[in-house]
Amino acid sequence: MNRKELIRIIHVAKRDRCLDNETYRSLLLSHGGKESTLEMSDTALHRVFSAMKKLGFKVKSKPVPNKPKSAIERQISMIRGLWLELADIGEVRDRSDRAMNAFVHKHTDIGRVEWISSAQASAVIERLKKWRNRIA
Repeated sequence: MNRKELIRIIHVAKRDRCLDNETYRSLLLSHGGKESTLEMSDTALHRVFSAMKKLGFKVKSKPVPNKPKSAIERQISMIRGLWLELADIGEVRDRSDRAMNAFVHKHTDIGRVEWISSAQASAVIERLKKWRNRIA
């Protein structure tokens, strides 16, 4: 990780560990030799980062923002949405994934919605839409 990222992570660690400014500056001075991360060498920054980890800080990776869903993921979301919509209007008694998977299995011979192909998902979506339109 580069210098800028390391400084940012140290600041996140300060917030995560709820360190007040005085305690934080003391930690920087004792482990990095300076009271500011901007004045520290890369080696000193790594020492401060190690000290933060010893205090219990864990780096958490962030999910990639706006990651586009694949076509099949969108189809599965649509199947779930239609299933829940049918449950909301009283056509489906059991709104669980287990019941939805049973419906998918009945029409595709595949046990779970996550395992169906895009073509099978399209067929299930159309079947659910027709069911919904018959009611409305």
